[in-house]
Amino acid sequence: MKTIKDYDLAHKIVDSNRSLFWDGWDIVEFKPHPDSITHKNAIFRNNRWGYSKRFQPTANGWEVPDKYVR
Repeated sequence: MKTIKDYDLAHKIVDSNRSLFWDGWDIVEFKPHPDSITHKNAIFRNNRWGYSKRFQPTANGWEVPDKYVR
C-alpha cells in the first residue's frame, strides 16, 4: 500500500485507472463480477454488479494498493 498525501496526485491516479472512481472523498475500487450480487461489498455500477473496496482518507492521506501508483 502507498500513502497518497496530495489531492491532485490522488485525482490523477483515479483518472488514470478505470477500476477506480470517487465517492465523495473516498476512492473506490470496482471489479465487475456477476456472482458478487450477494456479497456485502457488492455495488451496481455501469449496468454491472461487482465487488467494491473503499479507500477512505485519513490524517495521512489515502492508502491505495501499489498497483495503482506508477
